[in-house]
Amino acid sequence: MTLLFVRRVSPMLILAVGLAACDEDPTAPDKGEPAIVMDRTYYVARPRLDEGPHDVAFRVIATYHNTSDARVWLVPCEKPEDGPIWSVERAYDEADSGYSTIWGCAEVDALIPVEAGESRTDTIEVRGPTSWSEQMGHGELAGWFRMRYEVSACPAEQSCDAVPAHLTRSAPFYVMPLE
Repeated sequence: MTLLFVRRVSPMLILAVGLAACDEDPTAPDKGEPAIVMDRTYYVARPRLDEGPHDVAFRVIATYHNTSDARVWLVPCEKPEDGPIWSVERAYDEADSGYSTIWGCAEVDALIPVEAGESRTDTIEVRGPTSWSEQMGHGELAGWFRMRYEVSACPAEQSCDAVPAHLTRSAPFYVMPLE
């Protein structure tokens, strides 16, 4: 009787332990509510034939919600009306993102304040790959990614506390290039 009980419970116990240990579920909630809300969870990166045979792009509408109790500042490249500095990174591995943006910014005129509880929306065209070597693009163009903004807890270039990670990024979203 005991052996029969162990045989019936054991597979269910193994399944439960296995599911609890799996933290790579792309639909699982992030630790801390992500500040950047994307307009979709799945994007199709379409070919950019004007740029080259392997270049792709997709458009996102990203809404930044300041869920903290204090004002934060988004860091623009130069002018606040151009929007914040952003990047698209891999969500679940250390592989290079083919959508990594290289920013060459001059002096920043002013930061973009976002009051506690307020939001702002940006429309961004994400392009990839952003770097090449001998006709080959660098980085992954398909898979799970996150949008990240440059966010500061200070209104100027000074030393201040780091902003928690969830106030700088989106929940994971999936990108599939259309070829």
